[in-house]
Amino acid sequence: MATILAIDDSGLMQAFWVRILSRSQHTVVTVSSGDEMRAALTTLHPQLIFLDLSFPGENGFELLKQLRGYSQCLDIPVIAVSGYAGEDTRQACREAGFTDFLAKPFSLAELRGILTRYIEHPTQLRALAR
Repeated sequence: MATILAIDDSGLMQAFWVRILSRSQHTVVTVSSGDEMRAALTTLHPQLIFLDLSFPGENGFELLKQLRGYSQCLDIPVIAVSGYAGEDTRQACREAGFTDFLAKPFSLAELRGILTRYIEHPTQLRALAR
């Protein structure tokens, strides 16, 4: 299936990403900082990225800009993940260039919808975007 990168400083969330996404036969790589993200992207070519918005020192908006600097991440869907689910946060994510938004706590159905949209049917989405 797909290689998914989950960027989150919470060990609990990292374990969640691995446990849940591995059930769907995806390869899951978790990192907890911008430094680890940059190191991973020297060899990793993910098909989907989940990016938490809150980090000590850096934030998800800064990391998104850095992600888009890697050739293998130019067109990769990057999903913002945050416990701050207000319309202001969602709007800021859209304006920054995140592909989608997943509000914590989220249901497995919501996560499944993201996987379906961006991994299982990405060509259909690209065709609709044209």
